[in-house]
Amino acid sequence: MFDVVVYLLDEKYRQEVGEIFSSPGYRLHLAGTLPDLIAVCQSDVIDLIIVWPANFEIVTVLFQHLESHQLKHLPVMAVVRKAEEFHYIAALPVASVIPIPIPKLEFYRLLYQVLEPLRKASGITELPVSESAYLDSSFIEAIRRIQVAQADALLTVTEHGHIGRIYFRQGRIVRASLRALEGMEALRKMAGLIRADVMVHFTKVTEKGDLETENPLLLPELEKQTADQKKLIRLLSAPQSRYRINPELDNLEYPKNDITLQILKLCREGSELHELLAVMNQDNLEILQLVQELFNKGALLAAKEITETIEQKEEKKSISQMINSLSGLFKKTKKSSKEKTTPPEPVKSDIAESNAPAVMTTGPAVFSEIDPESALKIERFIRETFS
Repeated sequence: MFDVVVYLLDEKYRQEVGEIFSSPGYRLHLAGTLPDLIAVCQSDVIDLIIVWPANFEIVTVLFQHLESHQLKHLPVMAVVRKAEEFHYIAALPVASVIPIPIPKLEFYRLLYQVLEPLRKASGITELPVSESAYLDSSFIEAIRRIQVAQADALLTVTEHGHIGRIYFRQGRIVRASLRALEGMEALRKMAGLIRADVMVHFTKVTEKGDLETENPLLLPELEKQTADQKKLIRLLSAPQSRYRINPELDNLEYPKNDITLQILKLCREGSELHELLAVMNQDNLEILQLVQELFNKGALLAAKEITETIEQKEEKKSISQMINSLSGLFKKTKKSSKEKTTPPEPVKSDIAESNAPAVMTTGPAVFSEIDPESALKIERFIRETFS
């Protein structure tokens, strides 16, 4: 059982907070003022304080009061609703900073990171959190984990043989690189890699810089990018769909620039979306938008469509070959018949030859060189076979 006190500064979150900590594994205390919070912490054995919602001034004052009341040992989490507050509060000795809105599952994962040391120290066998909250961390969650630990670390992102690196010093990102990409360009690229393996290595970091100071909205920007990317991928297809160039590409109108030409080159033998994002240096959203445009223009086709097109061509070719074969057979038969039959001697007559019109037969253009009788037989055979 964990005793959690929530310093509730906005009543509209009361119901949501109650639902989150409704599990039997928690005992929830609510405090609306600082004196009430201190009183709860002094009267009960509290495991965690959560400020909801927090700002830099409130959390700073809270730490001062905790220190003056010999409660400095209590871990503090801050829930923020303004992106700019995230980095300011992260510089304080907080156990975690959680931006809202956030899916409940992600909230539990971050809560787990804070409570895990307490669980081990107290001998509790498990945390009152859904098992699905223990899944391997995603790219952004791995960044949050290092920030909470305020540790030196190297985070590696590997996909399709390409390795990206993010260096942290005391929990802050100092450098990010992927091939020739650096800084935010590298971070945006790595955040959108669909099937990447993400690993955290806690090690001494000597790299210099501070990307988080230079980009105060770093995490919200990365989260927005991944959300926009997921929407585009859903519009296109499932990530495992394979794309190839249209065999009739030379006859089509489509946007031609360096990026589209690179996409078409990579799709000549077939490529999946995650492969394009992994090997190309351009922005992931720009790549996906151009793939969508090429697909809409017919320059790119899904592998299934390519197969159907080939099957249709093979079927037409087969029918054409059959017609040619049959026409050849009828010609041969007609020729043999002419060779065996000797035409009768013409009979002379005083009556003038009639100018009666010749009998016309209609049929497809493919029979234009075949005599009318053979054409009718071929047409009847095809009709009976494929009807």
